[in-house]
Parts: sequence; C-alpha cells; structure tokens
Amino acid sequence: MKRMRVCDCIILLLLIGGMMCPTSAQSVVTNLPVIIVTEHGYVAQWGSPGAGDGEFDDPQAIAADVKGYVYVVDAGNHRVQKFTSSGGFVATWGRQGTGDGEFGDMRGIAVDDNDSVYVVDAGNHRIQKFSSSGLFVETWGTRGSGPGQFQEPRDVAVDRSGNIYVVDSGNRRVQKFDPTGAYLMSWGTPGSNPEQFVSPRAIAIDSAGTVYVLDSGETRMKLFSSSGNYTSSVSVSATNDLPSFNPVDVVVDSKDRVYVVDEANNRVLIPDVSPGANNRYMGMWGGPGTTDGRFNGPTGIAVDRSRSIYVLDTGNSRIQRFDVVPPTPTRGSGVVMPSVVLIVAGVVLIAGYAGMRGKN
Repeated sequence: MKRMRVCDCIILLLLIGGMMCPTSAQSVVTNLPVIIVTEHGYVAQWGSPGAGDGEFDDPQAIAADVKGYVYVVDAGNHRVQKFTSSGGFVATWGRQGTGDGEFGDMRGIAVDDNDSVYVVDAGNHRIQKFSSSGLFVETWGTRGSGPGQFQEPRDVAVDRSGNIYVVDSGNRRVQKFDPTGAYLMSWGTPGSNPEQFVSPRAIAIDSAGTVYVLDSGETRMKLFSSSGNYTSSVSVSATNDLPSFNPVDVVVDSKDRVYVVDEANNRVLIPDVSPGANNRYMGMWGGPGTTDGRFNGPTGIAVDRSRSIYVLDTGNSRIQRFDVVPPTPTRGSGVVMPSVVLIVAGVVLIAGYAGMRGKN
C-alpha cells in the first residue's frame, strides 16, 4: 500500500504540472526544428477612381517613410499623394509638364531616412527630389546612354548611406548616385547572362546593402553588392499553382524578408532568396477580386518600419494595408507535452500495480 500511495502522488504531481504549465503544453518533444511562419493580415484600405484628394488614376508606385507616411505615384493625375498609415490624406503635389515639380510618365518612388522623396519622372528621363511636404529640391538626368543619363527609368531605391540606385530600364542597367545626385557608377548591359538584364523593372536594398533587381523579362531576381558585383540570382517564375507570372515590384522589410508583387496572378509572394533557391516560396496571399485582401492588377508594394505592407491595388484604384500576424509555430512530427505527461503517469501506475502483484 505504501508503494501505491507513492505512485499516486507521482501521478498526481505529473498531471497537475501538465495542467498548470501552458508553456509546456504548447511545446513539442522532438528533435525536429520548429519553423516560425510570419504572415500578414488585412487591416485597411483607401482610395477610389478620380482626381480628387485620396482618389487615383492609374497609380504606379508606392513608398513609406520612417514615420509611417505613405506616398503614392498617382500617374494618371501626374502627381504624388501623401497619406498617413491609416489612409488619412495629408498632401499632394505635381502636375503634367517638363518643369521643376512637373511630371511626364511617372514610375517609381522612394524615401530616404531623412524623408526626402525621389520620384522617377520616366517621361522626362530624370529623377526629381522633393521634401516630405512636396517642396521641389533638385533634379538630375537627361535622355541618353551616358553616365547620369536615362532611357525610360523605371524604379529607384535608397540605401542606408543615402546613395540612390536607379533602374535605367531602356539602357538595361542600374545607375548609382550619391546623396547629392552626383553620378558614381553603373552596371549591367542588355543580355541574359547573370550580370546582364533583359527587362529590369524594380529595385530594393536590404539592411546589409545587398541590391535586389527584379528582371521581369527573365522572371528572375538578381542580387548584387552595393558596388555592382553580381552575387546570385533567384528564379521567381511560374509554378504549377501559378500558370503565368508577371513580377512588377519588390521590397525588403526590416528583417530582410523579400516581397514580390505578381501582377498577372494578383498576389504578393515571399520568395526564398537563399543561395540556390528557385521557385520556392515562404508564403503568398491575394487572388483576383475586389473584396478585402484581393487585387486587380497590383503594380506596387511598400513596407514601413513596423513591417506593415502596403499594396498598390491599381485596377481597383486603392491601397490595401496588411499587418504582421503573430508568428505561429508549424510543428513537425513529435509528441506534445500533455501526451508525454499522461504516458509517464501511465507507466508509473502500471509499475505500481506490477509491484503490488509481485508482492502478492
């Protein structure tokens, strides 16, 4: 009887421990890794067709600054619009033309850490720089193929040092400028070799200074050092689930996670950009439609410091915002702690009875 009472006590303690420790109850006893999956959930949207404040006509690009303000290239209305992170209208500037602060065919946009705004004025083959309130600062570039000249530039990005990188699409190259707009260097030529471009479309830079160039002509993302040295490439082409593909924009968040907008399939993709990864995705969301979380020909994407994602849903003339959903552990095969507790308790109970029977 004494042995049985000891067993009962052990069982009771094990069961109480399993019930009183929710952390243990969520753990997995396994030697397999626990994979943390980061997802984004729909939060808000704003915009409609038109020419008024907060309305859009063929919006083409989007960016967010360090304070969380969102800037949209409203190309059909030849202007930039600025909003709060929740969609509140703040300011607008620009009109059609060739003068300072005027635009031709508008394309990409970027904001540096000092809240200076850079706009790709593709129709006038130049980059224009503004303050965060829309005051014109400077411009550089003319039509041509020489250093500092452009042929239909498509996108712009700024690194942590304030250097500006421009996708000079017509010349199949990337050009780099210092914070004052002075030409530094360029790389790329027409072609399909690793360091060449077929149709460069978008550009982004991670925290380490790695430059990601989205070559939509090859449905491939090419990675370069900040000095233009080719390092690797990642295929972001069609899969069985994606019969067609048209990658049009790329952005990198503060955790160096890469997001790509697939206009053809109305989706946001999170490609695996590790060496050797091709057509491997860490996540995706979207689909065609007009409801929350669905898209109609999206053309741009931006991310703020809190990792909120803003998707330019061009065909629906709106912006959609998605926030990070708390990570969820995806478990491999293993035994959950409550099961372990019950198994151990059962073993102890059986051993107790076996001991009693042995005595008898």
